Amino acid sequence: MASPTFSQLQGQIAIAEVNAEQAQTREEALKATLDAAELCLRALKLTPDNGYKKQIEHKCHTLLDHAEQIKKLESAAADEFQLDKRSSGPSRLAAKLRPKEPRSSRQLTNREKIILLEGSKLHGTVFPPWQSPPEASEFELPEGQLKFVDTFDFQFSDLQLEVFSGWQRPNEIISRKRAKSSKKDKYEEPTGTAIIIDLVQDITTDCSVVASLCAGTARRERGYPEILSSIVYPYDDRSMQPALSPNGKHVLKLHFNGCDRKVIIDDRLPSSNSPRSFDEINRAALWLKISQAFLRGNVLVTMGTGKLTEMEEESMGLAGEHDYAILDMKEDRGQRLMLVKNPWSKATVWKGSSAYAHLVETPKSAEEAGLCASKPQRLTPGTFWMDLNDIFQSFESMYLNWNPALFSFRQDVHFSWDLATSSGPSGSLRSNPQYQIRVGSSCVVWLLLSRHFRSQPKSLGDRGLSLANINHGFISLYASENGGARVFKSDETFVRGPYVDSPNTLLKLELSAMSTYNITVSEQALPRSRFNFTLSAFSNEQLILERAREKYTHRVLQRGAWTLSSPGGNTSSSMYQSNPSFRFQLEGRSDVALSLEAEDEHICIHVKLVWSQQRSVTSLTTRDILGDSGEYTKGLALAELKKVEPGTYVVVCSTFDQGQAGRFRLYVETTCPCKVDELPPPGAGRLVTKLETAFSTVDSNRLVAPLFLSRLTRLRVTARALRDTAATAKSAFSPLKIGVEHGQGASRSVIAVTGNDEFLDSYLGLETHDVDLQPRIYQPQGFWVFVEKLGHTSMDPDDESISIEVLSDAPIQVGQWSTSNN
Repeated sequence: MASPTFSQLQGQIAIAEVNAEQAQTREEALKATLDAAELCLRALKLTPDNGYKKQIEHKCHTLLDHAEQIKKLESAAADEFQLDKRSSGPSRLAAKLRPKEPRSSRQLTNREKIILLEGSKLHGTVFPPWQSPPEASEFELPEGQLKFVDTFDFQFSDLQLEVFSGWQRPNEIISRKRAKSSKKDKYEEPTGTAIIIDLVQDITTDCSVVASLCAGTARRERGYPEILSSIVYPYDDRSMQPALSPNGKHVLKLHFNGCDRKVIIDDRLPSSNSPRSFDEINRAALWLKISQAFLRGNVLVTMGTGKLTEMEEESMGLAGEHDYAILDMKEDRGQRLMLVKNPWSKATVWKGSSAYAHLVETPKSAEEAGLCASKPQRLTPGTFWMDLNDIFQSFESMYLNWNPALFSFRQDVHFSWDLATSSGPSGSLRSNPQYQIRVGSSCVVWLLLSRHFRSQPKSLGDRGLSLANINHGFISLYASENGGARVFKSDETFVRGPYVDSPNTLLKLELSAMSTYNITVSEQALPRSRFNFTLSAFSNEQLILERAREKYTHRVLQRGAWTLSSPGGNTSSSMYQSNPSFRFQLEGRSDVALSLEAEDEHICIHVKLVWSQQRSVTSLTTRDILGDSGEYTKGLALAELKKVEPGTYVVVCSTFDQGQAGRFRLYVETTCPCKVDELPPPGAGRLVTKLETAFSTVDSNRLVAPLFLSRLTRLRVTARALRDTAATAKSAFSPLKIGVEHGQGASRSVIAVTGNDEFLDSYLGLETHDVDLQPRIYQPQGFWVFVEKLGHTSMDPDDESISIEVLSDAPIQVGQWSTSNN
């Protein structure tokens, strides 16, 4: 049997170290540690590199010291070495083998304990002193429950806010891309190759945090024991890496404000709408894929730098925001090298290229493989060799132009997109070009979106464009596994490609057999003008690319506005009923989509569908609400409802904050014919008579007030709770009923009442139907307005005050409230 290579021994050493760390008995730990030390001695004989020798010698001494510590442990304590199944932390044996931290043994005074407790409150959050590692059950996700969300309000700098596009979990940022990429794109690091973690600061404002993380990761890479296992939970002892928490909750043990403290966070990361992103690149896999295709002539490679200051350009020898070509690739002495070309005629070269002056120009790897490679030649001006790690450090983008002959089938569609007339708020995909792609067999599909070049405008005033911004903006592709139907919001997409400022962007998808996907074109910051595009689909299996399927066959557009007369506000606002409303008449059973778009994207908006035969939502109960758009969101609100029965409904368009003004568009889409009309505001065309506030001071369940008329009058009575904040729970209000009655006592008769003379929840207001009153008929007992509540609540009387109004077509008078036991 052939002797193992140095790389193979490195892999065996790593496995032995993991076995020692995970050992459940003293004997297992001792054997695994001695095996690792023996492998280190064998590896020392195979490496000529002095740097590697020092690192392996240090690791060998460390392992032998651990072996001596294991031998000193008493056999009687073997039970303590068993892995604690209940804890998500490291094994107890591993903890015993680590150097122990000194702990203060003195008894704390009461004042000292108070100081530590005071130090727990920081930035509006509590970080209690550390007690013990969390149980594994703390990270479980019960069925039907949502993942944990940290409610702390993180503050961003202006630069960070420019690229911030929301919080996303790791599976949304990384795992989703891996799951949908081709299996051919997945490569593993060679056995025994250490994974080097390269962290850079980018736009993180605190360099000390990034520097500390760099130092911590470098410590492990130098062969020292892992330290994260005792401070990050949950932790996977076998892979020696922090584990992904099932419920999104993570616990850290950090030392600050005098002691170790428990810090609870979620796993959401800030995502970026620019090329900056939290992402992971397997450099070995990237090199393997690109170099093989390059040497076979199947890919052309160029690279681009980002913005550089004059000082950076001078020190690096690179030009900022400039593209470079890759002329050749090879490996030499373990380094992955690219021959880079600056296309400028009088070009500067990278200042670090002198380190590779000894390299031979002919790629040995290409000669051994019998592949076509560049001929031996002297480096031309502007060319230089550069290591892959230096390329990642110095360049912002890499552009790969693949050979279409790698695929057997292709479909193209060409289309125009006029952004001057068909653009919506951020997150809205209603007006975006959308297509569906269908496949019969499981396959990998590459989707290429190309923005067509066009002539520069003849004048600076042509359609509002200027020569300076003709090529500005970003394009991207989204994908949704939804049967190929059109989508309305970006939240409905499961794969989102990167936004690029080049004319081309690529999205790779792994599609399952007999499936249909939606493909949506997206843009950011393109000039509001007309653009032409081509969308191309490449695959080794038959595919069909065509326009996306319309889910709804009928659409009505209504335009409206929140004005001073409709101050709006959410359902916790006393003026909610004044929000713009629309009567929606549905002729048959239908699926319904309500899409509300605000011209001001910073306004948080909401749309609600209510069953109502009334002319407005002055009277509204919980059971009347068919559906809504959920939480208030900026600029865009969408509600989709299935199988809505025919009838008359009201659509309410509201803002979160009261008093916000702005115009909006309401799209109502259905699968059967419908009619939508704007409703007049409450009280339009009527005289409004406001009564004294009810239940503010009187401790009674029923109040009445005399109503005086001078002639035949049509009127109705409305009621709403007087509260303007969401702090008051909806369920805290007593159910109410209001109405108009004739007479008092035994001869009392009800003329009009809310609902079916039953108590209703009142947090959105109540209203009676219209009634015609003739004063001469009902004299002398007269008319009375009454309001009655069911029971008492624990609320302060001021919080449960009710505003009563009478809307009439003729002048009326209403007296003061009095108690009634009827």
